[in-house]
Amino acid sequence: MTGPGRRNGYEQPIGRRVAELRTRRGMTQQVFADRIRKSKSWVDKVERGVRTLDRLSVIETVAGALGVAPTVLLAGKAQRAPAADTGGVVERVRAALARYDTPGSGNDSQPPPSLRELDHQAGYAWTAYRNGHLPQVLRMLPDLLDGSRRACHPQPWDASAADLLVRVYRLAAQVLVKLGEADLA
Repeated sequence: MTGPGRRNGYEQPIGRRVAELRTRRGMTQQVFADRIRKSKSWVDKVERGVRTLDRLSVIETVAGALGVAPTVLLAGKAQRAPAADTGGVVERVRAALARYDTPGSGNDSQPPPSLRELDHQAGYAWTAYRNGHLPQVLRMLPDLLDGSRRACHPQPWDASAADLLVRVYRLAAQVLVKLGEADLA
């Protein structure tokens, strides 16, 4: 579809569409910012493409203030299909979060990975999260949660083990919020 500003199937970035819709409705950046409860600077950065709109809840808020459906803002955005096993993996994460293994509960057949190895895996998972590889992080989380909990259990006073466990729980919470599972996060 071609038209003004769109050549050879090129779609405008989401920020440009926000700016266009905002000006069509006669709103200044400040008025628009007030309506969505953000700063004028935030709106300016979105419109210039410095800041991206990557959370559905924010896109819905922006679309509501502009009086359009969220799909209007997402029109040119290639939407990634969720991984086929995302639901199943989320259930594995749910089970890992609900599990409270204690020594002697049958999960001691193998020793927990070393703190150093778990720290490396957690760092890798955080990097994958920052790069948007959520399916990969989801696959890692159940084992990472289990290993971190088991490594922390025999020595709860160890600050590095406790720090690792906190980082893994934070990662799990952020991934689950991103996937719309805020109640589980």
